[in-house]
Amino acid sequence: MTSEKKKLEKGLLRIEKKYAWSFLGFLLALIFGGITIYSSFLVDKSPDLNFIILSNVKVLDINANVRELDIIYKNENIIKQDKNLSILTVKIENTSDLDILSNYYDPHNPLGIEVENATIVEKPEIIDASTNYLKQNVEINQNDSLNFMTFSNVIIDKRQYFSVKILLLHKSNEKPIIKPIGKIAGIENIDVINLADVIKISFWNRLLQGSVGIHLLRFLIYIILLIIVLVLIFLPQSLIGEAIRTRKRKKLVLKYREGKKLESSEETDFLFDSYISKSKTYLTEVQRYFRNKEELKEELELIINKNEKDLPFTRDFVHIDGRPRPVYYETEGVLEALFEKKIVQFANGEVIINEKFENELNEFVSFLKLI
Repeated sequence: MTSEKKKLEKGLLRIEKKYAWSFLGFLLALIFGGITIYSSFLVDKSPDLNFIILSNVKVLDINANVRELDIIYKNENIIKQDKNLSILTVKIENTSDLDILSNYYDPHNPLGIEVENATIVEKPEIIDASTNYLKQNVEINQNDSLNFMTFSNVIIDKRQYFSVKILLLHKSNEKPIIKPIGKIAGIENIDVINLADVIKISFWNRLLQGSVGIHLLRFLIYIILLIIVLVLIFLPQSLIGEAIRTRKRKKLVLKYREGKKLESSEETDFLFDSYISKSKTYLTEVQRYFRNKEELKEELELIINKNEKDLPFTRDFVHIDGRPRPVYYETEGVLEALFEKKIVQFANGEVIINEKFENELNEFVSFLKLI
């Protein structure tokens, strides 16, 4: 293991101990935070209805003036009167994730379509619907009017729709305009969307649509999703790599035990468990402490003082006998484990090391260096 990698691991351990959170907890916080933001700001909380113009086709598309050509519609020569016929196909769609129920409609102001710059010359008809219920139950009422129509108060479930075909007569130089009429509870405005215009919108215009707040929320969601994707890509590799290394360490421990015909004991079990769950670096760190008794003594004083006074390791220094003493978070875990197992003890101002553990430690580390 390189010194840079070792420093990185120690730095991560210091953060873990100092702030008392795990990477998994941080990741879960991001995930649930993203879900909360999405459900609070991005998910529809009210129904929404759109009128989508699927097509607007002129029946007559004559660019040249043809003499003695007459087109009669209901005894009216529409060419001489400079008129034309257009067929509009309009899709009425519930684009939200909430159902529009029959009691949402205002009975005095029913849902419908008003036409400007044109007249409805034949009764509109339902030509398509997403469900049989809508196909069979949507009724159209004109009330003897030539410029508006209303629909029956049908239930429109989320993401469901029906389409209506309208034949219009209008002046050739004027474009028919449709406007939604009626009132549905929870819907402030019914948008009219021309599908042809949507297709013409460039990629960058679609990308830039939305308020600053929406863009910020999108950015946050994208960052969270990116972190999740990276974790899903690299975390399994890390876990697999660690599993392989752990398996290899177990094989080395088994080989060492069988070679020495070593019987199990509290000291050896702790030694080998420490190696399997951590690494050889952990054992060499223990050796370093055993060789430097003065440093070991100072660190044990810090541990004992912390335990007696219940001092949290959340700062860089603790005070012992009026003097500030540094706290080394990465070594604290090593010594505290040895101290709890009574492999290292402190009595009458002296450090006492379990001799059996130290001998076995030195022999096992020597064995590992030869592998």
